[in-house]
Amino acid sequence: EGNARSNAGEVWIFALDALAGVVDLRTGTSHPNFRARIIGPAVDANIRALGVTRQGHIVIGSPGTNHLFLVRGIGGAGLFGTIDHASPTGVEVDEFFGTSAGAFGSNGAVAELSGDDQDDIVATAASFDRPGSDGAPSTVDTGRAVVVFGPFNGTRVVNLALNAGVATGP
Repeated sequence: EGNARSNAGEVWIFALDALAGVVDLRTGTSHPNFRARIIGPAVDANIRALGVTRQGHIVIGSPGTNHLFLVRGIGGAGLFGTIDHASPTGVEVDEFFGTSAGAFGSNGAVAELSGDDQDDIVATAASFDRPGSDGAPSTVDTGRAVVVFGPFNGTRVVNLALNAGVATGP
């Protein structure tokens, strides 16, 4: 990684038209197909791309911080340049918080699941521990999948309350 945050992770976006050969990420921002580079918000965020909506917005998982982000350009425009997610400018972000432990955002996908013609997001918390009847974790790393229904407008901030075993949101 070419940023100062150890294991923050980076997501690189390149246009596919006429993309050929090897792209050297050390000089990738000067590549003619380069569009955007998103830097993780914190040390050990380990961000990764989980999918792209039909509108071209990117879904990013951050299992190190137990977050899921949908990032898009202002007003739905494309993403361009280097975007530091610790203090993003020129973008709109929908942010979803998972449990304080569980690697929420480690895997996911974008699909239309609800029948309303809006993209929805499926994300996992691979290390989520299922609580027992006394509230303490009873089964280690059972995992959990969450569906977040669209539409996404770049302003939603939702705590999915995964510790309680219930996903809630607007």
